[in-house]
Amino acid sequence: MEQKMPELSAAQLEFLAGIHALGKTITIKTAKALPPLDSGELLDLIDRFPELNPKERNGNKELGLPPDLPASLVRKFEKIRTSAWVSMILDKLDDLNCIDQIPSGTHATLLAECDRAQEAAQINSSLAQAALENHSHIEALRYSRRALIQLGSNLRSRGNDSLFISAALELSNLAVSLGKYLNEIPQILKKAKVISNRLGDKRSTALLELHMGRVFFFSNNLSKALEFFALGEMAVKNLGDDDILEQASQFLALYYHMQGNFGKAMEYFELALIRLGSQKVNALADPSSVIYMGLTSAYLGQFHRSIGLLDFNWRLTKGHNPVSPIIRAILGTVLVVSGNRENGSFHLQMAQKEALSDRNFLGEYFAVGGLAHYHLIENRPNESHDMLTQLQPKAIKHGMLGRFWSPWTLEMLFELEKLGYPPIPGYEFENLLDVIMHTPNAHLRGLAIRLNAEKRLHEGTDREVIEKDLLASETLLNSTGDPFQVAKTRIALATLKLNQGNQKEALVFAQKARQGLSGSLDRFFPDGLRFLLDDHQADMEDVDHLSILTGLFYEMAKQLLVRPSLKYAMHLLVSTMNRFLGAERSALFWSAEGKSTRLELRASLNLSKNELSGESFHSKMKLILKSFREGKPIIFRTHHALLCLPIKVEDLGTGVLYCDNIYFPHCFDFLSGPVLESIMTEISKHLSWQRHYFQSLRQKEKGRVKDLDNKSEQIGQDIKFTSPVMRKLLKQADRIATSEATVYIQGETGVGKELLAKRIHEMSRRREGPFVTIDPSTIPENLLESELFGYEKGAFTGANHQKIGRMEAAHQGTLFIDEIGEIPQALQVKFLRVLDDQKFPRIGGKAQISVDFRLLVATNRDLAWEVDNGKFRNDLYYRINVMPLKLPPLRDRVEDIVMLAEYFLKYYCKKNMTRRIELTTDDNAKLSTYAWPGNVRELKNVMERTALLGSSEHWEFLSQCKPKFTFDDIFSDDVTLDELQRRYIQYTLDKTGGKMGGSKGAAELLGMKRTSLYTRMKKLGLSPKQWRI
Repeated sequence: MEQKMPELSAAQLEFLAGIHALGKTITIKTAKALPPLDSGELLDLIDRFPELNPKERNGNKELGLPPDLPASLVRKFEKIRTSAWVSMILDKLDDLNCIDQIPSGTHATLLAECDRAQEAAQINSSLAQAALENHSHIEALRYSRRALIQLGSNLRSRGNDSLFISAALELSNLAVSLGKYLNEIPQILKKAKVISNRLGDKRSTALLELHMGRVFFFSNNLSKALEFFALGEMAVKNLGDDDILEQASQFLALYYHMQGNFGKAMEYFELALIRLGSQKVNALADPSSVIYMGLTSAYLGQFHRSIGLLDFNWRLTKGHNPVSPIIRAILGTVLVVSGNRENGSFHLQMAQKEALSDRNFLGEYFAVGGLAHYHLIENRPNESHDMLTQLQPKAIKHGMLGRFWSPWTLEMLFELEKLGYPPIPGYEFENLLDVIMHTPNAHLRGLAIRLNAEKRLHEGTDREVIEKDLLASETLLNSTGDPFQVAKTRIALATLKLNQGNQKEALVFAQKARQGLSGSLDRFFPDGLRFLLDDHQADMEDVDHLSILTGLFYEMAKQLLVRPSLKYAMHLLVSTMNRFLGAERSALFWSAEGKSTRLELRASLNLSKNELSGESFHSKMKLILKSFREGKPIIFRTHHALLCLPIKVEDLGTGVLYCDNIYFPHCFDFLSGPVLESIMTEISKHLSWQRHYFQSLRQKEKGRVKDLDNKSEQIGQDIKFTSPVMRKLLKQADRIATSEATVYIQGETGVGKELLAKRIHEMSRRREGPFVTIDPSTIPENLLESELFGYEKGAFTGANHQKIGRMEAAHQGTLFIDEIGEIPQALQVKFLRVLDDQKFPRIGGKAQISVDFRLLVATNRDLAWEVDNGKFRNDLYYRINVMPLKLPPLRDRVEDIVMLAEYFLKYYCKKNMTRRIELTTDDNAKLSTYAWPGNVRELKNVMERTALLGSSEHWEFLSQCKPKFTFDDIFSDDVTLDELQRRYIQYTLDKTGGKMGGSKGAAELLGMKRTSLYTRMKKLGLSPKQWRI
């Protein structure tokens, strides 16, 4: 029975409800946001709830509630917790600047309760991303789903729409990875697609089609999967840039894998590895890519690559991840098929044990299938058949019956039935053949046709029909790129020809089969046909490794011409050499100077940074450094194979290519001295070609950037001055220029802030780089983000081509932001992140673009005042306010006015080919006493007009220059109310430098709307043109 709680006052209940809402434990500072209590009521509460007595924790004094509060009390809290009440608490937390002292999840929940769904969703999306980075995928799934639910009720805002799309894509990834909420995903993706179409976001639409294809693939709805994959591929090809291709790569790889086109699938898997980061591949984040890439590599005959990838990801996930036994089971199966039965059977047995312990049926399913195959190869068909028979009821229970066929499973079932074992219900060979022939998978169809032909050959069916089927099988399997299955079909054709008495054609097929089997001849080629090879050079000719290597580098160069990315180039080099050498793991280390013993990792395959820096790799690193210092290759063999190849490229540096193979210690036996020399020479030549190629691309890019390099008009490129105040300022600016510090230039409109920024750039170490300017005040708010960040083709309606943003254009140069105070607060956050991380994606893209620019900013606004009033982010203000420089207004540098006027007048008279005009003493006096609200820019414009008017007409124009107007002048004589208003408005506009609206503009200072100010000025006979620059 629930214990009765003594009655509490309304204030006490509200105070406790606040603590309960904020997470049950809060700091003293946070408690100030709660409804106040008098000291007597507070002491009474502490007596009842000792946990409210503040205690020191983590450097803060905290108070809390007991964990076992009565349910009746909690119900009272819930009644108090209205939307308005929660909103009041959040407002107070904001006022106290302690919102960060409550858990982010709690903050999101409270925001959602007071109808601030977008803010709540943004927090939950951030929490999901943080959970992903910490490998807490269940938490990430929960937060992503919450974000989508919150956004679903508050769409039709561009910010909400875009956030919904990104959250839907993230939830799709997590749901597929974890096998949860899969039934919800199609509807969510469909809703996201409607939104992306409405926004004109072609990039998201393409990705959503691909996500739909993947969901249907894993739901075994292959026709729907093909439909959506095809739509997604078409959209990606229409967009055509590397960024969308990398985002789509894992889906397109799966698309081609399900069709049995393994060569094409492998191309996309390579791209997927680059995007995921080869040293950071996370199997749970993308298990399908790991598993299907491992299978694709094996089907292509690249067993070393498959084993390396699967072993690497198994080691990453073992002990803490549900996908670990699945990857281990596939690793064991590939080892068995490739001939390493001892290691393979060990991994399969351990995978089965782990899967049973974790109740992971998918892991058990793959492990038992692999073990059954192992027993059959070891001539233990009884064990094989028994294992599959015992697995069958479980497969039915989990909906896995007849799914996830591999060619090895199909061959195993065929062999068991051929040996006379009864068909396993659900796995009857005849039924499977019928189903397979209706799938899009050319690999399985080619295999099924061959097995069926072999069965009919055994039964003595019409041999012409059998030959026709075997030739069809050869064609299909050839298209898949699987050399072993093609070789097996050719062996069947050779057998058929021998039975027909045609030894000549049998020999042709036998020799072709031998080429496909390569080093696996002993394991796969039947003894009954070896006499064909014995009579015709059974020993394989020496392989021309140099020709193969030259061909590989040629193919690499062709791929780089299509996809010119340095990151891709490094990965491609390591991947290609890994394949050529038969290694499981590879890495390229480099020293740009070539002198120090410090080597940097440039690219790796199946090796993580943690492994490279770990104790187990220490001895290998010693060999790498030895090879680097001595410039000699090292081949080291113990229980595994290891290779270090030193590489040297003129003007680029020196490095070492490291490769190893744990499971096949004899993989490097073919590497004689001349072959090693050839490999090192070819790699050096290729890297040298890469260097020149990317240099030429950079030169072209500089040409593109020139269009964004906003050059000032030639006049005034040198700052003209005679005044001491300017001399002091420029001396300080010149000292700052040689540093990399951010410069914060303040000054009224027209004082020459851009000119000073240009001077700083030209005196800096970046003078050879671009000087890119952007003025946010001249760009509509909805276009400013795309102007700064750039965008990818199809990112939104009207994005018909890729656009380089100003930050990207300023790489290795200077970015000057004029009027930085005009950047909206939402964009300030994103810009600050770029300053901190020095990388960002274009709008619509995912690829992180690294930038290195010096930042110069300018403003005519008082940003410190705006920070205090919440109109400018304080963190960005502190980030840019490193080296402040304040340009004085022209009225405060009177010594420069006449000198500048004469300079401009002379320039414009010459430019417009008018008669030279000399300023009189009277002219100079007028110029020197005028307020110049538009500063130097206004003076320049006045002089240009004077030069254009010519002769004596210029005196009339100059007569418009009025003396400076002071506040005391307003009351210097008896005036009407209208005249008093006229004078005060004139004084205010002189003070603001002619600025009418906006922060610190005349309208704000006068407490009027800008439109009202214009109306009043018109009535009083004042024209804005008097202050216009």
